[in-house]
Amino acid sequence: MARSFAGARPRLDLYTAPVKGPSRIVLIAGLLATVAVVLAGMAGLLNRIEWWTQDQRFLHARASAEPMGDRVRLVAIDDRALDTIG
Repeated sequence: MARSFAGARPRLDLYTAPVKGPSRIVLIAGLLATVAVVLAGMAGLLNRIEWWTQDQRFLHARASAEPMGDRVRLVAIDDRALDTIG
């Protein structure tokens, strides 16, 4: 903390100044916004937005990446194949 000498005004030290937390109005507004979004999600009001963003993610996921190599294969194993091969 800064020392004050005789006749000098005390200096405000920015590093030890008390920090005031958010006001009650800000906390209530945040709580109300959270409750509104949760209720909208539970009611299904956000489904169309979610589906659209999911479509966009899949469309642009590999747009700039290099193409897949030919070393990738799909092997489908079902019950009949397990009975035949063992």
